[in-house]
Amino acid sequence: MEKFYIVYKTTNLLNGKFYIGSHQTTNLDDGYYGSGKVLKLAIKKYGKDNFFNEIICKCSSLSVARCVEGHLVRYSIDKFGRKCYNRSYSGTGAVLGEGNSFYGKVHSQETRNKISEAAKLRVGPRNSFYGKKHTKKTIDKIKSNRPNTDNCLNMLVSFIKKSKRWYCTPEGCFYSDRYAEKITGLNRNSIRSRCLFPDRLVKPNYQVPEIFWNKTWRESGYYYVDKITGKE
Repeated sequence: MEKFYIVYKTTNLLNGKFYIGSHQTTNLDDGYYGSGKVLKLAIKKYGKDNFFNEIICKCSSLSVARCVEGHLVRYSIDKFGRKCYNRSYSGTGAVLGEGNSFYGKVHSQETRNKISEAAKLRVGPRNSFYGKKHTKKTIDKIKSNRPNTDNCLNMLVSFIKKSKRWYCTPEGCFYSDRYAEKITGLNRNSIRSRCLFPDRLVKPNYQVPEIFWNKTWRESGYYYVDKITGKE
């Protein structure tokens, strides 16, 4: 049975407030609206009939869906504040603001001293990893297991409006050249130049690695996808 890994949005039709979540399912019409505490209270207050649920994007795995959810929740909380039912940036972490049980409180001096002493045991020679380094094999494994959070090309354009296109590279497709720069390590101007002119033939020159010579950028994995149409 096929499994689907989705990121969804549940909207209150009466006041416009909404909730972003991720979900694993074998039935896209399973009626799942979300498990957020504030959302559940709102559904209990207004009734499920006054909420609309829609799929934002389908992902390749649950870990990818979780990361995409995290990006959109952070964006929504920062932009819309309390209009967003989510209270945690990650969707699964601590509740933010007044909803947090520790809101308005501070640790006692005794507790702060204990935290400080415990932290000292994790630095320098006392740290079990002190003086060690990850092997290349381990580093490559970490990189390969890092989920591509931007492979949902059908994500609703209404969520991220910074650009009109996805910048696609050999490392994945990104919703902004700045984010592509952060992940790939390639200068954002170079990313834009390669993706926006994918059919340009790369002539031999000292500024570009030899592996790209005499090929188009598209042949090397660089191109762009229109966010709305989904076409190159």
